[in-house]
Amino acid sequence: MKKTLLIFTLAFMVISSGCANNPKSSEKNAVEVTEEVVEETEKLSENPSLKSIPTDVMGKDIIKFVAEANKGKVVLIDLWATWCGPCRMAMKMLDEVKPELKGKGCVFVYITGETSPKKDFNEMMPGIEGDHYYLTKEQWKSVSDAYEVQGIPFYFVVNKDGSVAQTHLGFPGKDVIKGNMEEALEK
Repeated sequence: MKKTLLIFTLAFMVISSGCANNPKSSEKNAVEVTEEVVEETEKLSENPSLKSIPTDVMGKDIIKFVAEANKGKVVLIDLWATWCGPCRMAMKMLDEVKPELKGKGCVFVYITGETSPKKDFNEMMPGIEGDHYYLTKEQWKSVSDAYEVQGIPFYFVVNKDGSVAQTHLGFPGKDVIKGNMEEALEK
């Protein structure tokens, strides 16, 4: 049954592509689409701050994965979205304390998911200093469920040993985040 469906789908695609009014325009569209995909892939590969989490890593293991990648450092993990105004405003406020905290060995990690359009994410990411992860819909739901995330921005302050020291729903202010991170540095 699956083979029949696959053959039928392929035959339909071949027939429908041959019915175009201008075959050259179909070729042009395919070339344009291919160029766009290549261009997007090149943008992503050129950005060393974009990291990946295997798609089978779910729930609390997502935070553990990020913590393990930064073992020995205090980590601020920011769950955010490109469309979230409060998320973006909080990032700008944190920029004021980032240099000092980075100098002390802190790391800033930004995690978003498929509700953030890839195009917007790719455009915004270079302006947000830190490591970035783009989760699948299933991963986002699993980490949100595991930590009972009811909204964004949502923050995790992670100790050097990888344990979660603090969580915050909503931006508590740069001074609170800085204080949480400095406290974690002392442990």
